[in-house]
Amino acid sequence: MRTLVDQTYAAAKDWAHEDAKVYKMLGGEVEEEWEKHPEEPAIVIGTMDLLLSRMLNRGFAMSRYRWPIPFALLNNDCLIVADEIQLMGNGLSTTAQMTAWRQRYPTFGTVNSWWLSATLDPQWLKTPDYQEELELIQLTEADKQNGLEKRYHAEKKLTVDAGADLADLAFTQHVAATLTLVMVNTVERAQKLYESLLKKTNGSEIEMVLAHSRFREAEKNGLLGKLEATLPAAGRIVVATQVLEAGVDLSAKLLITQIAPWASLVQRF
Repeated sequence: MRTLVDQTYAAAKDWAHEDAKVYKMLGGEVEEEWEKHPEEPAIVIGTMDLLLSRMLNRGFAMSRYRWPIPFALLNNDCLIVADEIQLMGNGLSTTAQMTAWRQRYPTFGTVNSWWLSATLDPQWLKTPDYQEELELIQLTEADKQNGLEKRYHAEKKLTVDAGADLADLAFTQHVAATLTLVMVNTVERAQKLYESLLKKTNGSEIEMVLAHSRFREAEKNGLLGKLEATLPAAGRIVVATQVLEAGVDLSAKLLITQIAPWASLVQRF
């Protein structure tokens, strides 16, 4: 997802310093300098379509005469990290199958693959040629005691109300100087809910934000800035679809969500 690329890119630029150069690769913004210096350490962060197509020697949005260069660089001496794999569709099995082929036909260096998700099912990664038992890395008991205990065991109050008016619920339960996140399952529902909340918050200082996948690029770019901006004194209410499940790192005082598939609910929680 574009929003996740931007966020990860900004974080990597912050901590990588001079250890490695960081490059971004997504539609309309493809940085190709990393291809010219294969001997230097680099972090390449991009969307699935651009990176997987290059791994398959069919580089999207580039000259076919240059396809072999990123094909070689992304299949030798590198670490492949696939994040939020529950969103990857057929791209997920492609990464597993490519891992099997790299193991069968090695050329230079080692290529390791990491798959990241809060809802990982190891069976998703079984392909005709990739049947390995995965090494699972997760929080240990020591991790949970070392600074994470308070967050890991924090109480979260859960209320189920099938008859609730979401606009009324969000407006009345919202707490000043905090973020309230309302997640629904369709763009149409999000738009109508946003309009209802605009009427209810009219005259108050509560900041309203609508987030879904159908905005133009200019609006999407401005949206991320709004979501990450300092909260106003009256707080902020964000109405969103699944686009925020994995795309943006947000912490909300109150989450209101429609019932959704279990993997989606885990992401929202």
